[in-house]
Amino acid sequence: MFNKLAVTLLLLMTSTLALADDKLKVLYVGAPQSGPPIILTQSLAANLTVPWEFVSMKDCESVLRVIDQEKNVLFLMSDITTMTGVRQKEECHPKQLKAKDIVGYTASSWHLCKKAGSPLKIGQQRLALGVASILPVQGMVDDFNKQNKTKLIGVGLPSSAQVLTSLLNEDIDFGMINPGLSEPAIDEGKIECPYTFIPQGTEKLPKDKFVGNHYRMTVPFLYSAYFITVKTADAKIRDDVNRAVTSAKFNEFLTKSRYVGTKMGAGKFDDGDMDVFFGYINTLLTQLYNLPSYDWKKRI
Repeated sequence: MFNKLAVTLLLLMTSTLALADDKLKVLYVGAPQSGPPIILTQSLAANLTVPWEFVSMKDCESVLRVIDQEKNVLFLMSDITTMTGVRQKEECHPKQLKAKDIVGYTASSWHLCKKAGSPLKIGQQRLALGVASILPVQGMVDDFNKQNKTKLIGVGLPSSAQVLTSLLNEDIDFGMINPGLSEPAIDEGKIECPYTFIPQGTEKLPKDKFVGNHYRMTVPFLYSAYFITVKTADAKIRDDVNRAVTSAKFNEFLTKSRYVGTKMGAGKFDDGDMDVFFGYINTLLTQLYNLPSYDWKKRI
């Protein structure tokens, strides 16, 4: 009787563990609750109906291991994280990734801001520029200083939220802050943003405020782009992810947060989209860091 009960319990536990393993792993690179990847991932995951769980990995090697070992993975792939991995000789591009696995694309950019009432102007004086560390901080700042004979000092911070806090505390002089955070702060009279990195501008900062119109930069349109990808053989999971990325709620979040270039939905992506994604990575690698370009097609 005891053996039969033990076997039954063991089978039940095995079944439960199998179900747990079948959960969709919502995966990203970075520390929990820090920076754009977690904010974007949380907003998307809130629209899922299938069982899922967050998986945060600190480096690309760990991420690729999860994708390789798990059956069902939703992965937010960042161009800047991928570029940083290449710089550090660390592969961040899942070899399983094909255009058919991409269900969404979007990108975030920044406004260049200072504390409200600050008399400072970017010129010959030494000024601290707070930059979310997801960006290629040193390469961008070095390029800006070289082309404009300025003396900016790049200060890497975990996210736009920390940049805003540091700006208000006067720990930095200028800061790059995404529009979803900076524009409400403008309305509240906390900061002012003389420039934007978005060529077409926004309702709050029109296109004449585009930084490329005022300063020389090799890459004036700086942004952080994301591919939303899914690995699964489960049609129910794939359909639910597609429903989530195309949902009105998720796209309302993207619009409100001023994401740009958004395209959502399975079957809408091809190798041309991947060429654009990795082309931007190669622009940063070759023009800001004088490194060889990355051939993404070697991974497929």
